[in-house]
Amino acid sequence: MDRRWIAGGAAAVAAVAAYFYWQANAPPGAAIDTQALAALLSDTAREVRSRAPIMVDAERRLMGADAADGRLVYHYVLVTVNKADVDSRKFIALKKSEIVSAEYGRAEVRYLLNQGATLAYIYDDKLGERIADIGLARNDCPAQ
Repeated sequence: MDRRWIAGGAAAVAAVAAYFYWQANAPPGAAIDTQALAALLSDTAREVRSRAPIMVDAERRLMGADAADGRLVYHYVLVTVNKADVDSRKFIALKKSEIVSAEYGRAEVRYLLNQGATLAYIYDDKLGERIADIGLARNDCPAQ
């Protein structure tokens, strides 16, 4: 598998749109309340679903997203991979590092995490078998 995968893919477009919508409509420095965070995550998931399914790269298809309980979940299928050929622990360790590096550099992701949201990345193989469910929370990211 290519280690240069861009972790957020097309989903970042939706997160950026939601983030800037919130920023444009919120007072400077305002913290978001639980209901507003839930709405923001739900809007982001809806936007991702409207664009899915979409190939992110040669091996990943973004199938959609869901939001519930302060968690935004991106669903991916690895279209060329069989679960039997993957060491899940190594895959999770590699992907978690890639996700932290790629996603925490984005202002909209830092914003969501700092508001208490959790992002999750679910990877299934080409037959629909679960390979990994990787969570990203504020404490997973380097201090800024």
